[in-house]
Amino acid sequence: MPLEDGGAEITHFIVERRETSRLNWAIVEPECLTLSTVASRFVKNNEYIFRVRAVNKYGPGVLLESGPVVARNLFTVPSQPGEPQFVAVGKEHIIIQWMKCETDGGAEIRNYLVDKREKRSVRWTRVNRDYTVYDTRLKVTGLMENCEYQFRVSAVNAAGNSEPSESSQYILCKEPTYTPGLPSAPRVVDTTRHSISLAWTRPMYDGGSDIIGYVLEMKEEGTEQWYRAHTTSSLRNTEHTIASLVTGKKYFFRVASVNINGISEFSESSAEIETVERIGKWHGFENQNHRGFQYFTLFCPDITSIRIQDFAKCRCETSEL
Repeated sequence: MPLEDGGAEITHFIVERRETSRLNWAIVEPECLTLSTVASRFVKNNEYIFRVRAVNKYGPGVLLESGPVVARNLFTVPSQPGEPQFVAVGKEHIIIQWMKCETDGGAEIRNYLVDKREKRSVRWTRVNRDYTVYDTRLKVTGLMENCEYQFRVSAVNAAGNSEPSESSQYILCKEPTYTPGLPSAPRVVDTTRHSISLAWTRPMYDGGSDIIGYVLEMKEEGTEQWYRAHTTSSLRNTEHTIASLVTGKKYFFRVASVNINGISEFSESSAEIETVERIGKWHGFENQNHRGFQYFTLFCPDITSIRIQDFAKCRCETSEL
């Protein structure tokens, strides 16, 4: 405010400007009612001078002139964002994410510009031409199956656009696949004094890709350390015999399935299995007599006697073969 109002109330102010390289003044605000205003439409890096006059009912007062001011932002463009990484992929979309800029240039990041390029093309095309991206994660849709794409990102603030990020690796757009489900816990098939034979059931879910093998692990009773029970990278079948074991020791086993994307979680552990020589193998089949009663015929050629408990629940007959 002026020190003297000239005997009448100040009604408004006239604000003008000119470039220091020119003599003519341009009006910025003809009737400014406050003690501040916003001037715009400058030529970047040009030098300007401003002047202000107070006005009352008798007319304009004495001019007050500023020193020269260079038209430039108090902030700069952001640094480039991080290289885009892919998070998930589908038949017609890819989800990417990137790291924020290390510096925002002193002004808020108000958009990320995402570009894509197909492998067989040399031209970049804008992904978000019609919308603003505030987050550092984006689902890019409308892609073609079995085509490879790469991406780059630029950050935008009030000063302008950053340099584009480093281009991502090419990403193949395809139906997603995952690691498989876990197989069943291993079950014992046979034992000897120095070996254990196991079998398990393949997983119900293959992760969208063929099961290419299994990884079998074992540990001794009283220890916590699991280690691989085979020398190959994986087993092709759902059964395996572990040899060169210590007679009378007890072991636990677990198994995982493998596809092209990796290894599943391990199954539940088997019950403890001891390396002992089996006396004989039982064979049996179910029958039904003429009265409709069920009975089982069992035979074991390796033994000469048998003890059967709980006679109240069944009737047993034995005979020599």
